[in-house]
Amino acid sequence: MIKTVKYTFLVLLTLLTIIFLVAVYYWFNLEALLTNKRLQALQTKYVQDVKIDWQKINIDIDSLGLFNKKISVDASDACLNYKNSNFCFKNLVIKITVRPFESPFLKFNELTAISNGITIVQSDFSGSDKNKSHTPIQETVANSLNTVGL
Repeated sequence: MIKTVKYTFLVLLTLLTIIFLVAVYYWFNLEALLTNKRLQALQTKYVQDVKIDWQKINIDIDSLGLFNKKISVDASDACLNYKNSNFCFKNLVIKITVRPFESPFLKFNELTAISNGITIVQSDFSGSDKNKSHTPIQETVANSLNTVGL
């Protein structure tokens, strides 16, 4: 009886160690996990209504320390199709900082979306009102996007 408990404990400890080592490996090598091929497979499996040209999207991941990461997504002449809607961008840049032990967990550093009919550039997501100098057209575009739910 004691040997069975001992072996069960050792097997569980070994499994937990393997899971921990795999998680640590993928955290320090996010590039191996977030590839275009894997993201395309996830998108195909879970969000079939959305069609994305993954060949035109570049994902870069930089380490900002032991636990902090910076994820940059850059797309040129890329389109996203959702049901009967088509969203195309001449240039799309999204930069996010991931800090798992800080609040907020995700911080958007930059969002640049340039399309034929609209240009959105936002580089300060801190929420401070001290340097706001929005023109009426920028406020109209922002209100329109909020209404649509983007």
